[in-house]
Amino acid sequence: NVLYRVTNEGLAENIYTLKVLNKDNLDHTFRVAVTGLPGISLREEKEVFVTSGHVEEAIIAVLVDPVDMKSPSADIHIQIIAKNNPDLNATAKARYLKPR
Repeated sequence: NVLYRVTNEGLAENIYTLKVLNKDNLDHTFRVAVTGLPGISLREEKEVFVTSGHVEEAIIAVLVDPVDMKSPSADIHIQIIAKNNPDLNATAKARYLKPR
């Protein structure tokens, strides 16, 4: 698989597969957010519905303008936040790659 690609707009796009485990005793819809680089964004807003005690997989596309990256790779943070309870959230670190 390709580690990254350059979009028609000149942005670097990295693809990630998330596995979201809902340990709560209620079903939740989680919103996905990304941070860690200037101008970082998701290609499209992403929500993941996970029933209590289950795992769901979601694929996200993360965009960054490579001009804003000072090194060939950088740490970013992917966060999930329960829509009905923002205190129910988790963050994971991931590596973002810049096109060469």
